[in-house]
Amino acid sequence: IGRLVLGHDLTRTDELVDYVSNVWIVALVLIYLMIAVMIYSGYQRNRILSRYAYFDMVSGMRNRRYFAECVADDLARNEKVPRAVVVANLANFKMLNASYGCQYGERLVQLILARLSKLCLRSCRLFQLSVDRFAFYVRDYASREELVGMGEKVLGLLKDELSAQPVGGNVGIVEIQGGGYRNPDEILRNAFIAIDQASKRGRFGYCFFDRSMEEAVSREDQIERELRQALEDPEQSQVFLVFQPKVDLRDDRIVGFEALARLNSEVFGPVSPMEFVEVAEKKMLIVPFSNLILRMAGRFARTLEDHGLDGGKVAVNISGLQLLRDDFTDTVLQLVGESGAPASRIELEITESVFFNDYDLVNARLRRLRENGIDIMLDDFGVGYSSLSRVQDLCIDAVKIDKSFVDRILCEEKEGIVIPDIISMAHRLRYKVVAEGVETAEQKDYLLQAGCDVVQGFLYSKPLSEAEALKLLQEGGVLHPPVAPSS
Repeated sequence: IGRLVLGHDLTRTDELVDYVSNVWIVALVLIYLMIAVMIYSGYQRNRILSRYAYFDMVSGMRNRRYFAECVADDLARNEKVPRAVVVANLANFKMLNASYGCQYGERLVQLILARLSKLCLRSCRLFQLSVDRFAFYVRDYASREELVGMGEKVLGLLKDELSAQPVGGNVGIVEIQGGGYRNPDEILRNAFIAIDQASKRGRFGYCFFDRSMEEAVSREDQIERELRQALEDPEQSQVFLVFQPKVDLRDDRIVGFEALARLNSEVFGPVSPMEFVEVAEKKMLIVPFSNLILRMAGRFARTLEDHGLDGGKVAVNISGLQLLRDDFTDTVLQLVGESGAPASRIELEITESVFFNDYDLVNARLRRLRENGIDIMLDDFGVGYSSLSRVQDLCIDAVKIDKSFVDRILCEEKEGIVIPDIISMAHRLRYKVVAEGVETAEQKDYLLQAGCDVVQGFLYSKPLSEAEALKLLQEGGVLHPPVAPSS
């Protein structure tokens, strides 16, 4: 070893000592260098992992985990400092990505974040909770008016950037102090509740959270549970149908029923159809729920057939989401077939808005249903999409005049009423005409003179239970409305 290192053998002790010392020094230096490299590598790796964990990889903004730990630390300290969370939400952002592509959406988010960053006041931090949700964590603000001002500024910014886009913007504000919050998830949950309330007020809006909203969400959750129970076990559910008669104006004879869903909640009692249908749509239950209603209506039609009662057709409202599904036609025919009702006993009511999406596709599906004996009625006619050039090509059998037109019959100025024109046009196209919401004898007489075929409304009958509808048909199926007073 000495010859290799020093050029001669290690013969003296002092040379051996020097050599060993030098080797140890070199070894220690190498070890320290290796440790330093490992420490630096670990530091760099931790920085990268930390960035992945605490920052959004696209925008570079602090993310939801960073927000959660920041707020959790503050909650643990239990400081008596006013704190609040202001959350901005981009509504229908998925539609924007679908229409213009993800890169366009990312650029828009980057632009919004850059502008939101400029709104950060003292003791305020901005976080990106998700691709379309952003949160300000505000500490030590002066008053609620300061939060109002911030909410309005955020909303104004969203309006500037989104007004020309198929996207809306809403802001939810939660004041933490005195709220009894134990973790960040509770705060965000309530902020999202406030956003939901703001969205009901329009495309752009802001709202402060309060405990009454939490009660509304609890009510919504209960209604959702009962709807899901109805889908899982219809026989034991609180969902049922009532049937409003449709009456031939010429002889007051019942020529059909409209099947209407009702919910008698175990907790709240009777729930408005508008409310539980909104919950079904929001919770993505509207398609299976609509299928359930069609199945129940088919059973009622089968009961009429079994009893030999000429109660006409049973009409069921169809949602736009239901109709646009690829399996819509097959599902309808299957459900009607399983109910045992003849297809000729079923009528589907659709709204004009469904033709916005794909006129030819929707019309083709309706044509197939008609070929199988199911009638189609265009509901709320006159207030929606259809133009004269398209109406004559629709695969429908009847139109229903919207209640808003019927209500105008009671106005003193009759010149602006377009009902006779609607009826005349529909008859030229060989469509039957039904008017809904008929509540007075004056409305009934006017519609009769205008040539309307069928009416329904409280003048003739409220919606009936199945037993009441059967009894009415067994007694002859004729309804005699009150006579209008002579002028």
